[in-house]
Amino acid sequence: MKTNFAIRMVFSFALAVAIGIVAPLERARAAECVPKLLVEMPMLQNDLGSPVVSILIDNRPRDVLLDTGGFWSMLSPSIAKLYGTRRSGIAGRLGLEGVKIDRAVKLPSIQIGPVKVPDVDFFEAPEGYSDNAATLGANWLSRFDVEIDPVDSKVSFFFQNHCGNAVYWLHNDLAELPVRIDRSENLITIPLILDGREIRALIDTGASETYLSRRVAEELFALHPGSPGMQAEEPDTDQNGNSRQMYRYQFGSLALGGIVIQHPWLVISPMTSKGPDMILGMHQLNGLHLYFAYGEKKLYATTARGDIAARQAAVAPEAAPNVPRRDPVALTNARDYLTAAADALRRKDYNGAMAALERAEQVAPNYAAVYVERAQLFAARGQHDQAIADLDRALGLDPKNALGLLERSQLYTVTGDFDRALADANRAMALDPGSGDSHAVRAEVFAAEGSWNRAMQDSTFAIRLDPQSIVGWLSRSHVYELTGDYAHAFADANQAVRLEPRSAAALNSRCWTGAILSRLDAALDDCNAAISIRPYSAEILDSRAFVHFKAGQLAHALADYSAALEIDPNFASSLYGRGLVKQQMGDRAGGERDVAAARKTDHDIARHFGK
Repeated sequence: MKTNFAIRMVFSFALAVAIGIVAPLERARAAECVPKLLVEMPMLQNDLGSPVVSILIDNRPRDVLLDTGGFWSMLSPSIAKLYGTRRSGIAGRLGLEGVKIDRAVKLPSIQIGPVKVPDVDFFEAPEGYSDNAATLGANWLSRFDVEIDPVDSKVSFFFQNHCGNAVYWLHNDLAELPVRIDRSENLITIPLILDGREIRALIDTGASETYLSRRVAEELFALHPGSPGMQAEEPDTDQNGNSRQMYRYQFGSLALGGIVIQHPWLVISPMTSKGPDMILGMHQLNGLHLYFAYGEKKLYATTARGDIAARQAAVAPEAAPNVPRRDPVALTNARDYLTAAADALRRKDYNGAMAALERAEQVAPNYAAVYVERAQLFAARGQHDQAIADLDRALGLDPKNALGLLERSQLYTVTGDFDRALADANRAMALDPGSGDSHAVRAEVFAAEGSWNRAMQDSTFAIRLDPQSIVGWLSRSHVYELTGDYAHAFADANQAVRLEPRSAAALNSRCWTGAILSRLDAALDDCNAAISIRPYSAEILDSRAFVHFKAGQLAHALADYSAALEIDPNFASSLYGRGLVKQQMGDRAGGERDVAAARKTDHDIARHFGK
């Protein structure tokens, strides 16, 4: 083994983070994963350009419109009458003018791909609302991640486990935007830049046009009915029977992250006072390849033109690299600063990441997620006391934050405070008894104490609870590793990679156990792949250094150990490994200094190197 238990296990397996600042814990909804496809289906477009797919309603195929701007799913009146309607216990507002809808229908079932759900409530739509049998609104769409691909004319539903920071298809451009989700209606809005001004837009695939609130047009752009360039539309009648006058105006530019739409025509319309600044409809959206990562609270977009260009140009994935978001969006809230911190971390700009998190704290000092994210950054750099202090603050604000409890449990294990580590793992388990995460974390605590049987029981139980999650497999792999059973450790790490081929933690675990078993070429491939996903991980750099060291490539080993120590200067494994490398390269004094420093952190470090 290469290092003491505590240092080796810090944030080494999956537990999802909201934005994934360090993205150290991986599971189905972690930032580093493979999208798990539920179903892919052909996409049609109606006359308005909105996406239409076929699903089963009461075991009958029906064409339904995907309406990300609809707070609830609705049936056409003709189909609703087949089942009988009733007055709903809740009422909603529909469209620009806020038409009240309050008639509901209970359907025997709906089925999307393999997912069939009985006894589903739909609203009855107003007459003329849609030409399709039904609309799937945000109440249903938000249960999945949804990809709308205009290039291949398909819609794909995924489990909510998007691989953060990128999309999985080739492209030449990418906008990555944080979203706000109104949980009362499951509607999402994103920040856009319209002629240099930040506004919030509702993403509405059910709307044909893009509408700007008349209020916003007046307040931000001083646009009135008589302003130059304002073109009056033909008056029409809204669904409440009232006449309304709308206008059309051409702006200079509309930016979604790094994607800029030049000279867009927008409809200036009255909207309900509680409505968004803008409704972004298919007039702009139909040129975009969209991924609604509801679970991750992100919207990813590439241009259809960029997709086509990437395909034509690319003979290898590197010919069309993922382009990070160029953040033109003004930072105004804590979530935006958390996103900026994640962007900085991917560039290995640790100071920039910390600065963004400190600004997030200033903007929202009572937002627990800020302290959880900053704790992860502290932990990744070996600053365990600061990390624990931030988690203390997060848990003071949100005592039922199971993720915070599990992360603090791991940090207490790092610092040798096993009683507190066990207490936090047990508290998290009580909050979510069916989760394998808390059993996996508790297994690590037991292993650190040397309670091997209890560690094995917990990690195996985590697998039994969710065999499709990598959490339990990585935990048990680590327990096997600590007991010297490297063959089983490798097998469990290999199973984790099979489940999540793009998980940096799984690849790193297989790299390390493969190196122990002298499978050096394959181990190096795994470490290289892990580093390409998470270049800011000291632990992965340390693993690759170990592979180089075993292969006799001392210069490469020295470079990787030094890079790991730039991230975490007190990382005992890298200090000890670098010390051994220096001694073999003839720098005996420098090697002895590194070995002595490693032993201050972990007096038993030599045993983990077989020394």
